[in-house]
Amino acid sequence: MTGRQIPTTAAAGMVDFDAQAIYIQERSLAYGEQSTASLLIGLAAALRAEGRGSRQLDEDRVLTIWRELEARSVPVERVVRGAILPQMAVQIAAHAALSHVARSGELPATASVALRRELADIPAGSWSALLDALVDSFGSGPDGALHAFINSSTPYRGLAPGLPRRPLSERDEADAIDVPLDAHVVLALSPGFLGRVEEWLARLLEEDLLAALAATPPPPSVFFALQHDRVVRDETGLWIWERLAVTDFAEWSDSSLLLEWRYLRGEYAGSCPDRVFAERVTAREVIAERALERMSRSRGQHIEPQDLHPMHFVRQAVEHLKGGRCEDAASIFRGLVEIRPADGDAWNNLGFCELYSRPASGFAALEQASLYELEQPLINVANRCLALHLLGRDEEAVALAEASAYLRSGSPASAYLWRHRSRSEPLVLEEDAHPVEYLDGLVAHLTAGDCE
Repeated sequence: MTGRQIPTTAAAGMVDFDAQAIYIQERSLAYGEQSTASLLIGLAAALRAEGRGSRQLDEDRVLTIWRELEARSVPVERVVRGAILPQMAVQIAAHAALSHVARSGELPATASVALRRELADIPAGSWSALLDALVDSFGSGPDGALHAFINSSTPYRGLAPGLPRRPLSERDEADAIDVPLDAHVVLALSPGFLGRVEEWLARLLEEDLLAALAATPPPPSVFFALQHDRVVRDETGLWIWERLAVTDFAEWSDSSLLLEWRYLRGEYAGSCPDRVFAERVTAREVIAERALERMSRSRGQHIEPQDLHPMHFVRQAVEHLKGGRCEDAASIFRGLVEIRPADGDAWNNLGFCELYSRPASGFAALEQASLYELEQPLINVANRCLALHLLGRDEEAVALAEASAYLRSGSPASAYLWRHRSRSEPLVLEEDAHPVEYLDGLVAHLTAGDCE
């Protein structure tokens, strides 16, 4: 686990309102005691988790939050249509593409066997099956429509969070995007798939609320009949979401800045109760300046949003760990992974905090982390090797360490790691541990059988 602490004023850009921090603080409270901002983020987190397609919709949680928001006269359906459904569509597309990557054997060597099996098991009627059908509809061959589409598209790397990034080889750098592996990834992020997914969810929302929230896929014939080249979103719903759930004005859409400016002028009232909007106070001159900057395409001074990166929460988590409050430390990152389900470092930090008292749960989170991009993947490998040892799976731990030898050259100089001496002694938090030396020592400990 690596990280640093940044003062709140620097991380939030001198803005007192911090939507993500509010959610992390309030997520354990009863729904009636949470702010509207916290409820909206919690609703989005629940729906994004289900949108992957590997879990059942938690109807009680979703509907309870929905009813609480309606009791506050928040137009929930407009917010879902304008802001949350697009998020779900992107996650569905990323998961469908990731499933194909797993079936093609292109996942990193450090990805767990369990995750490979889960992603490779594609049932009929799933979003991944629809993506397969879309790729097949193009046909194949070097002169076909699919080849032309792929070569005219932007390379997929970095386009969507949650997609693994394999190391670039000389062939990758010299050639066009591969077919058919990259066809699935590029098409998943194209209007042909992503636009249809969002269009289907928006239409389903009118017919069957629970089916829409569970992201139930349509039959192929219906899917291909959907309009996909132009998705019209509810701008008022998007504005309410960004006003209460997006801290940095720089991340607001143009339409939200304009609606906020009109609202502050008293020209756009009635979309949401004033008592709800009172949770966040915005300055008219700040909004006007942001809107003018956006309209004139001048950037002005830009402050990178840093308040949600996992490394900014490490110092607080370490204080909890040193005080023996491992559950409090884990709760921080448990909230983060709900907001950022494709953040590998957040999953890694969650697993690290759980290793002390719940190694099985910690190992599951660490394996989840291995699926996504990590700033320092060797740290995740070291944590997983320790978790496997704590679970009595020493041979798998040694094999994982050997398979990850190529990661050593880019490892950081120091990190927080758990020092393990024997099964009878508790783990000890070690600061400034060198990951390579740590992993070598752990492997030597395992091969020598010191715990036997």
